[in-house]
Amino acid sequence: RSPERIAVDGVLPFLVEQSRARNNLRAWVKSLWFAPNEFLRQGVEGTFQGVYLPFFTFDTLTFTVYSGQRGDHYTVVVGSGKDQRTERRTRWTPAAGKFQRFFDDTLVLAATGLNRDLMRSLEPWPLGKIRAFNESYLSGFAARTYDVELPACFEEARARIEAAIEQQVRSEIGGDTQSIDSLRVSWSAVTCKHILL
Repeated sequence: RSPERIAVDGVLPFLVEQSRARNNLRAWVKSLWFAPNEFLRQGVEGTFQGVYLPFFTFDTLTFTVYSGQRGDHYTVVVGSGKDQRTERRTRWTPAAGKFQRFFDDTLVLAATGLNRDLMRSLEPWPLGKIRAFNESYLSGFAARTYDVELPACFEEARARIEAAIEQQVRSEIGGDTQSIDSLRVSWSAVTCKHILL
């Protein structure tokens, strides 16, 4: 292990035995309607191997102060005769508040060459079953090392956390629509772990 590399803190051991995984694969292949015959044959008879993938997980405590406008829609009838119609309008009222929120285990894939949307679709991972890293867990499996550095992973985590905070601000403002005029977030107690899933 290179001294510049970040050590692995934890590993999520495989929870599905290989025989059960193979049966699941067979059932999935049989459920496919339009698949090449070669794939149907290889999918059942081919070999497959479990692989551990690198992730960074981030924890942080945030404190948010916001101000904005709450928009409530209402309708009015305008015009007369043939020109009469209903229009939607919005009544705006000021809104402000603050809240504290702890983000636990914001997960970021630390490997390139994988479909990130597909990887996100695997969430949530059973992170409560992570064990302290021991090389014996890797026996018989492939394991990738991270090739996306920690600062880049933190920026992705930060974007996800900021999106969650904005969603919460909109929820707290309420109404049919919201306008956020000011949003200040303080971050504290930021920690990270390098894990294999």
